[in-house]
Amino acid sequence: NGNTRLWVHIADPAEYVVPDSLLDVEAARRFTSIYLCEKKIEMLPARLSQDVCSLVQDDPRQAISLAVEVTPAGDIVDATLSESVICVKQRLSYVAVDAYFEDPSQAPSALQQLPDILKLTETFKARRLERGAVEFFRPELRIHVSPEKEITLKTVERDSAAQQLVSELMILANSQVAKMMNAAHIPLIYKVQAAPNENHPDGRPMLKRAEMSTRADVHYGLGLESYTQFTSPIRRYNDLVLHRQIKHWLRTGEAFYSEEQLQHIIAL
Repeated sequence: NGNTRLWVHIADPAEYVVPDSLLDVEAARRFTSIYLCEKKIEMLPARLSQDVCSLVQDDPRQAISLAVEVTPAGDIVDATLSESVICVKQRLSYVAVDAYFEDPSQAPSALQQLPDILKLTETFKARRLERGAVEFFRPELRIHVSPEKEITLKTVERDSAAQQLVSELMILANSQVAKMMNAAHIPLIYKVQAAPNENHPDGRPMLKRAEMSTRADVHYGLGLESYTQFTSPIRRYNDLVLHRQIKHWLRTGEAFYSEEQLQHIIAL
């Protein structure tokens, strides 16, 4: 029918981190992975975060998969969520994908659709901006410390095309899951941001702080009616909790966590 079916697969550590186990208690205590200049302190053990729960090339891995059907105009006409086992055929870097965008003729045959996916994500972003989403162009400072303790600073003015593609797909997945779970009346942790009521001296809106809530509401900065975060379960405990909620709902039609339990997790 001329539409595109687009899949977003998120690695699923909830298949291995059992609720209330010692591993789960420690993950809840750490709550998030911490990234420092010289190392990172991970929420989950490296055996899980870098191997068993990571989407490693050529190895079957557990995932939660979102499929959306998109019209050529960028309208989403259908969305389904499922547990899955996927096998990554080619692991890519942002640098490699940006090179393919610069010269599509150099891309392997399996990646010839990347420019089409980029166009879709550009349409998704344009739609959000039309709804009032706020776009920032703040430079990112990247710090590298060599084994000899030499510090190198690099300023990156804005995300590359590959980075923007992934970012928009994560926003798409999170917003679709929020919409589906809210419609099913399954408690969820939402990220909400009320509309601003003050402006900076230069006229730009003074954005309010985004907050976690168990009630679906708008996220003004993203231009979305509802939004959650489940796409980083290896490094964020709230995302891991939502994977459990999603999986239990897919299997039973019921919630694993009550709204009160999720409120307690938000308060940790």
